Amino acid sequence: MLRRELNRFRIAFSFLTTIPFRLVNDQSEKDQAKSLVYAPIVGLFIGAVMLGVWQGLSFFPYKPISAILLLLLYIALTGGLHLDGLADTCDGVFSNRPRERTLEIMRDSHIGTNGVIALVLILMFYGVAFFTIPSFATQNTIAFILLMPVAGRTGSIVASGISDYARKTEGLGKNFIELLGIKEALVGGVLSLLIHIGVLGWRGAILFVITIISTLLMTLFFKHKLGGATGDTLGAICELNQVIFIFGYIIIGGI
Repeated sequence: MLRRELNRFRIAFSFLTTIPFRLVNDQSEKDQAKSLVYAPIVGLFIGAVMLGVWQGLSFFPYKPISAILLLLLYIALTGGLHLDGLADTCDGVFSNRPRERTLEIMRDSHIGTNGVIALVLILMFYGVAFFTIPSFATQNTIAFILLMPVAGRTGSIVASGISDYARKTEGLGKNFIELLGIKEALVGGVLSLLIHIGVLGWRGAILFVITIISTLLMTLFFKHKLGGATGDTLGAICELNQVIFIFGYIIIGGI
């Protein structure tokens, strides 16, 4: 059992980051799906790398460039996986087409106007947020950078566990949505809650609740619009939850 969970842990890192991990050859679709349980830990790792680089850039005199470099690091670490999902989701959902046509648009490898707008806006938002936080290591800076990726990936696992797959055909998110259930969503949620509380105490718990509420609302929206979730919507929920996390962090006086 320990070996199986260790393998799933490696799969999670391999899938959710660009860091190469050596995996066993007999990994199953079930293992791939249930590896998403460890998404909050992967998010914490991404945040830790970003925090280390941000502290290394604290002596750099041009903070706007430091903010851009931190944004580029985030994209490099994740391979733009969830950003791609956000763009595809916005192309489809905001096309105002019937459900089946919307799903076809989301599957199209070409990016449309709505996708470009979504990417530009969210990257600008991240850049401004990174520029706003202090360059030196305060508790608020540490918590902000560590928890933002955790909140995003918490949304993905919870949405996977409570959603039905929207397509009638195969897709990247099919196994994650169909093979990952409420139990795994609860385990991933507990891991995320412990991380939030460990990093930021009661304020972390509040931010966790905000993440869960926003995830539930977005999941309901996609169910109404698409009949369920896809791999793209899971990516969109991840990125949008990070935006909501930033707003929540500002409201509770974090930055």
